[in-house]
Amino acid sequence: MGADPARVLDDLHAARERVRELERELDTRPGVEVSEELVHARQRLRDADAERAESMRLQRELQSQLDYMQAQLAENERLQLSNSALRESIAAYKVEIEEFRAQFAQLHDDRETVTAFPECLDMDKKFSGRAPTPGAPVGDLAQFVEELQVRMAEDKDALAQGKRLNYRLADLRVFVAGLAMSRLHLLEGTSGTGKTTLPNAFANAVGGEARKVEIQAGWRDKQDLLGYYNSFERVYRESPCLQYLYRAGLDFYSDQIFLIVLDEMNLSHPEQYFADFLSALEDPRADALISISDRSLPQVPAKMQTKTGVQLRLPRNVWFVGTANQDETTFAFAPKTYDRAHVMELQPNAPSVPTASVPGREGPVSVHSLLGAFRAAEGTHANDAARARQFVHDLAPFFNERFRVSWGNRLDQHISRFVPVDLAAGGSVGEALDHLLATKVLKKIQGRHSIRPDALEELAALIEEGWLDRNHGPELTLASIQNEIEELRLG
Repeated sequence: MGADPARVLDDLHAARERVRELERELDTRPGVEVSEELVHARQRLRDADAERAESMRLQRELQSQLDYMQAQLAENERLQLSNSALRESIAAYKVEIEEFRAQFAQLHDDRETVTAFPECLDMDKKFSGRAPTPGAPVGDLAQFVEELQVRMAEDKDALAQGKRLNYRLADLRVFVAGLAMSRLHLLEGTSGTGKTTLPNAFANAVGGEARKVEIQAGWRDKQDLLGYYNSFERVYRESPCLQYLYRAGLDFYSDQIFLIVLDEMNLSHPEQYFADFLSALEDPRADALISISDRSLPQVPAKMQTKTGVQLRLPRNVWFVGTANQDETTFAFAPKTYDRAHVMELQPNAPSVPTASVPGREGPVSVHSLLGAFRAAEGTHANDAARARQFVHDLAPFFNERFRVSWGNRLDQHISRFVPVDLAAGGSVGEALDHLLATKVLKKIQGRHSIRPDALEELAALIEEGWLDRNHGPELTLASIQNEIEELRLG
């Protein structure tokens, strides 16, 4: 057949070997029954896998539903708690609303029957029918000041703190003369010189009262000082200052000295919050009024006026004493304030006041007696006051020509009141005039950089040349001029 017999023989052997392998494989294969069973088993396995997958899907769905239901249950529990809390809050609010309704009804019922000034009206009731406390006479002003120095040195409040107050007789003379000159005092000086202590000790020594009002930075009008009317509550917020003024005006206290101490007066601008007082304190009428409210108010206390709105009469037994520090936290006083005020600058290191006994005094010093002593001194020392006025008048052309500064009749009035009382208290024309020049006249040119030092030197020479008291030179005046010259030269 054209084939190689050897190769055919090899193929035959290979075919036989393959047959034997297939027979052996056939012997090892299962039978038909086993094959069929295996087919069925594989089908069951596939069915089981399908059921397992479906079971897993159902399990996931059920777990998701369970998680959702648990979240809903937690939310329901939270809402129940919140609902319970809201119910309790609603119940509490209902109680408060009922209370507010009752309060509002009470306010509505009482609005026309309750006074707008409860504190002042309470003073009316407390002192109703009580006769004024009789005041002690002042007597000789020189002796009065000497006894005053001893009484102030042994001030009860200071002794309780282990201190003894020492004030120079000259300072006390100037302070008392200042009471005659103006009802507004400005006490300047370094910290620790006794600016706040002086009015308190003076009030204790004369049996009067000194009440401190702490001035706040940012005060702008008299409401900051006197209080304000609350329209909703229909009550006037009576400040301490208003209560002190009203107390001083009661008949019971009408003959006692009252000092209202405006502590750190220049923390704000006095020309704003104290403007009404600056005008009223110079009012020659006995019934100078301060407006409290522009509208009518219910049950106004007896010592207030209701001509137009509500006004408070400024009692004649009240003096205002403002303390002042000069630093970066304060404001400089305007000329308007200086012109109307008595100014003192206390010097430190006053000598110790000798221990001495003073006669007893029944009751507080009488304001009427003190004012009477001032008037008597004006009559006794009218010529000395005229000499002092003339000296100041002689300086006026120089001030006008060299400094462009002038002054009005108010300074004449202050000289006429101050100089006689200082003399009657044991001082001199030189002491009184020196103080007035240093604190009133020279204040008009202090701090003006347009002034030349040589003009101030001429002023000093002019004052020294014409000085009218050789026993008391113009020490304060010359020292003030020299300080101004040094400030100008330092730039």
